[in-house]
Amino acid sequence: MISKTPWRFKDICLVTIISLLIPILSVPFSFFVLKNKDLGEYLFVSLASVLFLFIPILWAKRYYRLGKESLGIRKGKWSVKSVILISVGIGLGYFLLESVVIGRKLIINQVLITNTLKILLSILSFGGFLRFILAPVSEEVYFRGFLYGYIRGRLGVKIGLCIQALIFSFFHLDFFSFSSISLLFQRILIGLLSGILYEVSDSLYPAMIYHAILIYLIAITVLSQVN
Repeated sequence: MISKTPWRFKDICLVTIISLLIPILSVPFSFFVLKNKDLGEYLFVSLASVLFLFIPILWAKRYYRLGKESLGIRKGKWSVKSVILISVGIGLGYFLLESVVIGRKLIINQVLITNTLKILLSILSFGGFLRFILAPVSEEVYFRGFLYGYIRGRLGVKIGLCIQALIFSFFHLDFFSFSSISLLFQRILIGLLSGILYEVSDSLYPAMIYHAILIYLIAITVLSQVN
């Protein structure tokens, strides 16, 4: 059972501002000093991932004397085997269902196999670690552990799940691309499933694994279509 978190609305605002301030300040630096858009995006995601992970943990410890368990980083109700099987199964199932709905082509060929191996190896690099491990872990800590923990305690499970999913999708929109708006519903579903996994397991680990698996599957499919 997820316990009610003690932090208040002002804590949510301050943690969010602090976590986003440095990444946002890195944007003009990237454009005008580095003059490299791709490097700028990489720097923004790197900083945001680190801060979204550690700021909530440090905040809970510093101001409320609570450990990482208060943010859902705990064993929970499920065994390790159940966590892995259910999380991977839901990630794969969602990916296949989404592929059918949006018409994503799933062709098993040499390109797909090669890209799968490349991405598996890329996890050993900083970029791969950032994208496939650190980013999903940090997002689950902030959106589900910190944000949903607060909303759930004030407005209940159903409203809490919906609001955190909407905010999660909002954070993933590219406001300079109209095509990104069309992905809003997909992002909401991802946020909802992550929240439900956290709710029923009483742990963020299933949501983290599901989130990472989903990013991985989408990445190899997109690369295969490009090639």
